[in-house]
Amino acid sequence: MDIKKIFLKIKKFRPNIPFKSSNNLIILLAITLIILISVFGFLFQKLNKKNELDVLTEKYKSAKTQEEKDSARRELNQLLTRAYARTPKDRQPAVDRIKAFAGNNAQIEYLYGFPSIYNKEIIEEYYRAGFDSYIINVNTNDVIKTTEMIHKAGDPQKQYDWTPKYSRLQLEKMARAFIAKYEPGVDLSRLTPNYAYHNNRSIFRWEDTSRQLEDPNKSYPFIEVGYTTGGDLLVYANYLDF
Repeated sequence: MDIKKIFLKIKKFRPNIPFKSSNNLIILLAITLIILISVFGFLFQKLNKKNELDVLTEKYKSAKTQEEKDSARRELNQLLTRAYARTPKDRQPAVDRIKAFAGNNAQIEYLYGFPSIYNKEIIEEYYRAGFDSYIINVNTNDVIKTTEMIHKAGDPQKQYDWTPKYSRLQLEKMARAFIAKYEPGVDLSRLTPNYAYHNNRSIFRWEDTSRQLEDPNKSYPFIEVGYTTGGDLLVYANYLDF
């Protein structure tokens, strides 16, 4: 909600009837009062949610046992669901986009929504499909990131092919082909490569160095694809439009 725009609308508001009647003035004041009550009500709710979020986040950080962590995580998810969840109908386009990655038979589970660390004006929705997590930009319903879900010790893990089947050059070609398939509008020639290699994994990132994002590291907007040496997808992320 843009508070400045609301006050500008109030300031510019003029009824189509003359101000000579005191009734007209009362109507104008009543409309203004209703708008102000809505604005301050919104701000109060937002502040309360932030305070509750801070308390639960601290509770999670200070948890000493896995049971305490799980309990705090459930409370956090419930709060985030109340604060940012869309209706199932509104989320359906996002589910359809996820199935383009995960397959039409994939079981998609909505987890929660949260403002992005890269741009706090954009809400990200988190989903689970099998072993993988998917993050959606609610403004566009596009998949902006997919990678393996964080799992607890002892839980089943996703199995990857780590055998040295592909060279770095071959994996880079695969990354470019992946982007061409899922983000055909992205022109990699206009972006700056920033690749990272870690033993048997390769991350191919392209950055827009003309501006910075809002995260603590002040990252550049980027798109990236990561593979194992065996050709399995490790991560895909696209924050170019943030």
